[in-house]
Amino acid sequence: MSKDKKSNQKITAPPPSEQLLHHVTEALPVLIAYVDRTLRYRYASPAYEKWFHRPLEAIQDRPVWEVLGQTTFAAAKPYIQRVLSGETVVYAQELPFQRLGPRYVHVQLIPDAVAGQVRGYSVVATDLSEFQALSKRQAHFSALVESSVDAIISYDLEEIVQIWNQGAERLYGYRAEEMVGQSMARLIPAACRAETAQVLAQIRQGQPVTTYETTRLHKNGTAVPVSLTISPIKEAQGQLTGISVVARDITERQHAEAALREQQERLNMALMVSGTTTYRWDVLDNTLQWDESVEPFFNLAPGEGARLSTLKGFIACIHPEDRAAFHRHIEYCVTTGADFSLEYRIIDLKGTVRWLLDRGKMFRDQAGQPLYMTGACIDITLHKQTEAALRESEKKLQEANRHKDEFLATLAHELRNPLTAISTAIELWQSAGDDPAMMAKVMPGAKRQLQQLVRLVDDLLDVSRITRGKIQLHRERLSVEAMIQSALEASNAMIEAGAHTLKVVWPEECLWVEGDLTRLAQVLSNLLINAAKYTPLGGEIKLTAHRAGEEVVLRVQDNGMGMAEEFLPHLFEMFAQATPSQGLGIGLSLVKKLVELHGGRVEVASAGPGLGSTFTVRLPLIDKHEGERDFNGAESW
Repeated sequence: MSKDKKSNQKITAPPPSEQLLHHVTEALPVLIAYVDRTLRYRYASPAYEKWFHRPLEAIQDRPVWEVLGQTTFAAAKPYIQRVLSGETVVYAQELPFQRLGPRYVHVQLIPDAVAGQVRGYSVVATDLSEFQALSKRQAHFSALVESSVDAIISYDLEEIVQIWNQGAERLYGYRAEEMVGQSMARLIPAACRAETAQVLAQIRQGQPVTTYETTRLHKNGTAVPVSLTISPIKEAQGQLTGISVVARDITERQHAEAALREQQERLNMALMVSGTTTYRWDVLDNTLQWDESVEPFFNLAPGEGARLSTLKGFIACIHPEDRAAFHRHIEYCVTTGADFSLEYRIIDLKGTVRWLLDRGKMFRDQAGQPLYMTGACIDITLHKQTEAALRESEKKLQEANRHKDEFLATLAHELRNPLTAISTAIELWQSAGDDPAMMAKVMPGAKRQLQQLVRLVDDLLDVSRITRGKIQLHRERLSVEAMIQSALEASNAMIEAGAHTLKVVWPEECLWVEGDLTRLAQVLSNLLINAAKYTPLGGEIKLTAHRAGEEVVLRVQDNGMGMAEEFLPHLFEMFAQATPSQGLGIGLSLVKKLVELHGGRVEVASAGPGLGSTFTVRLPLIDKHEGERDFNGAESW
């Protein structure tokens, strides 16, 4: 026998007949002791050593208050007094122990009485602290289950409900007494049974099941959208015994999500219509997140938005001439925290150059380090084009004003010259009386000046009529030869006055056009007079006419002043002049308008100043038999 057992034998000295009971007592984890009437321990089981951290020899014959401690003894004293009076006492209470701390114990005190005299009492004390804590936790858990806003349900492997809290009553409409002991099947719509069976099969096989969303049935038959969290219930040995379900009504969330999706769709539509896309740039990992409008905004195919998921990828789309400015602005915002605002060009995947207005706001952490920037890119291409058009329009307006001023100055000069010549002729005629020689000398010059003045006024009136849409064309079937002949008669005097050589190449066949003879002759005569006017004395002028497909081509060439290449596109504009001294600048504008009214077109070419000019008029031809129709009617344009 060990020393401890010898010591224990010495303390208890049980008779041989009680050996078996003695061994059982020593094996129990409860406190078993015998205390005499003087409140000294006469026997203590081995559990006392663990409870009080002292050997049994230190407990034998020691008073109770010394072993228990004064605080614990004070709490137990009323019960000890009762047992010493002959009463069996049973109580459960939390008692403070010096080494173990507060412990919840169940105590039974049994008096040892002989002939009515209590000699002492037996003590049986069991530590229920863990059981008490478990009971508290269970009560707490039950309270949580009942107070949860979510539905908490448990059922066995046969899908029979075991727990049904108030949240489940609110969610599904069934009271606990209506569901406990009943099958879960009544909650599952037919369309969801296969899904539920699959989930239960996964749990039985030990596979994890995450939260998923589905539909369940309310007591009134309506469908309830729910989010379910499924968990297995297992015994300590790990055997599956049931399943717990936490269900949450997601009706309001789905409504909110639907409203949010609708709002997002409206926002995306608004962004698309307004030519705007939004982004978030994460400074730390240099990534870009765009809204759903990014692909149509940048003319990307579906799924190609990933090309712009980094700042580097986006910068690749910026026009090379604008990248340096973009880098400077980004660095400035990162360094100073200032807002980002910059206009720059991009080249989308279709190769189209577009203008963007990019505005962003930088966000920083508490230490002031940059975290991310949110912003919006607005397509301002149309705005830029409008600005450019306005600038061009303003430039043209200024140019028109300049031409107008030059025109007015030239008009005054052009009017004054013939009027001066006519005035001089009249004065000479008056001073000469009826002298026929003087009349013969001054009248031809006065007549030419008068004709020039009439032609100038006619041109001005024609331009005004065309501009206001009031000119009348007397259309008829006419031959190109007749048109040329009429033009030569009108321009012959000007050509002879310049001592020019005129060469006419007639068409090889009779060509017919539909138009106003007077106006078409005016076109050719204006071109011939223009050639005569701007060709030095003794120059050469050539007029040719020939068929080219379904058109007649009339060409006037000279070896005169010519003009610079940059002036050619503006030559047919109103008041356009290569130099301020070159007439009113309305003749060629009138030519162009009259040719276009006849369905034709006019072109000009020049090798440069001093190298002459070539004017080409193209008019649609008609079949010679078309001339048999009646062209006597006048047409207003």
